[in-house]
Amino acid sequence: FEAMRWLPDHSCSVAVYRSETDVNCYRWAIHSPDGRCLARSPYAFATKAAARLSGKCWKEAIISGSSTT
Repeated sequence: FEAMRWLPDHSCSVAVYRSETDVNCYRWAIHSPDGRCLARSPYAFATKAAARLSGKCWKEAIISGSSTT
């Protein structure tokens, strides 16, 4: 995510969707205002709420330039 640190504001969106590989699980994707996918969840979550929360945390980390690892 090093290349994403230039994002100037919080206008990116977090989308939550059903995992294609993990049954009954969810993943997130972060999209820029122009629709480009900037990041996707590295693993699946058991609930939609957990996926959304993780996606929001990653979005903030990408925007602020913080490391999440």
